[in-house]
Amino acid sequence: MRLIASLSTLCIMLIIFLVSTEPNYSPPIADAGKSILNNSGHVVGHALLAGAAYLAAGAKRGRRLQVWLFVLTYATIVELYQFRVPGRTSTIWDVLIFDNLGAVLGIWLVSKLFGSGERTRASSRQR
Repeated sequence: MRLIASLSTLCIMLIIFLVSTEPNYSPPIADAGKSILNNSGHVVGHALLAGAAYLAAGAKRGRRLQVWLFVLTYATIVELYQFRVPGRTSTIWDVLIFDNLGAVLGIWLVSKLFGSGERTRASSRQR
């Protein structure tokens, strides 16, 4: 399971990077629909990344902070790289709000769906 989660983490990282660094030559449009789609992409992409990384780390309670920092560090690197991509904008708010929200949601969902490693081992000892 952890090997699959690790490979999934790498694939999600690659997808986020490729999507984020695609040049945008169209003129910027202040469209609410485009903004919602872009921001929801940040949340969903980074939630998937955080969830996969948390599973790869063994879904242990003590690893939540490490996974969160890993996801935000990666999000920051991708945002900084976007400065060099034609037609793309780079803003710290994407990382602080939307990528952060995605990371927290991903870790929370995986911990709820799969439980933490400590709780699972403790309950198996009681049986």
